[in-house]
Amino acid sequence: MALDDPLATADAAARVAALTHADDRCVDACVLWSEAVRIAVTTGRLDVRAGLPLLPEARRAAWAGLIDGAETQGPATFARNGYTVTALQAAWSAIHATRHIEGPDHVEAALQTAIAVGHDTDTVAAIAGGLLGARYGVSGLPSDLARRVHGWPELRCRDLVGLAIATATGQQDPQHTGGSMLSGDARPLAVPHPDDPGVLLGTEADLARCPELGITAVVSLSRVGAPDLAAAGVAPGKHVEVRLVDSEDPADNAYLAWTLADAARAIAALRDHGETVLLHCVHAQHRTPAVALAYSWLLGAAPGASRRIEDAVGHRVDGLLWHTARQGAR
Repeated sequence: MALDDPLATADAAARVAALTHADDRCVDACVLWSEAVRIAVTTGRLDVRAGLPLLPEARRAAWAGLIDGAETQGPATFARNGYTVTALQAAWSAIHATRHIEGPDHVEAALQTAIAVGHDTDTVAAIAGGLLGARYGVSGLPSDLARRVHGWPELRCRDLVGLAIATATGQQDPQHTGGSMLSGDARPLAVPHPDDPGVLLGTEADLARCPELGITAVVSLSRVGAPDLAAAGVAPGKHVEVRLVDSEDPADNAYLAWTLADAARAIAALRDHGETVLLHCVHAQHRTPAVALAYSWLLGAAPGASRRIEDAVGHRVDGLLWHTARQGAR
């Protein structure tokens, strides 16, 4: 995909689709969806019609009608979705039918709708998920679901994020090239969360202490590299990476309140499976306390939690992340 070039994106989509699909309509479907993904990444808009001008003129009207049908008929209409065209309709119908849900919650609602259509449900959900991921970004995907992603050859969510960044920028992200991402100047903390001692609040320096502390799962609020994860020794699928920027600029976190709540939900899901969780950022100054507060809110222990968490980490907390978490608690 060439993010700045719709023609190059369409050409690549058509050539790849033609390797396995001889039907022109299947190739058209891939062109339409690839352009929709490009538009979602570059403009934040969900628009499957954007690719119509990229199709041969003789087939544009038919495709416009197919898209109209996906929007005017319920997703269940497209249960016979083993064919590329109807799979596209089912995926777009699921996204369109849940468009009233604002923000990243749209992702899970649309995916559940796509799955409920049935038949070739994994394909339909994958098609829908690709476009939803392009629209909301990795910070808008439910962390507890993202940590479960796995595939060939042993790729997980963080590996796919690295590939996406390289595709979009033409450069490898240092986080995904094998080196450590730790600052090296953090002091260990690893104190129990005041409302759940099975969650330890820590810094990046606590990653290497996971085996001795009995930690079995990690929620990282700052960037970590492969060696850092290896030192933690947690099993695949038990590491959650939350894209949370320590910044006072609201524009730096597209869905700040949602991201804080999502990180708290990821902790709760790990705890429900009996895991002992390390929640960490670099120095536990802002991100770790803010998510810890969101977790207290999720537990129903919000009254007095802000002071308890400040006492636990050993300093008073301030700033946008903290105040956003406190607003959520109220």
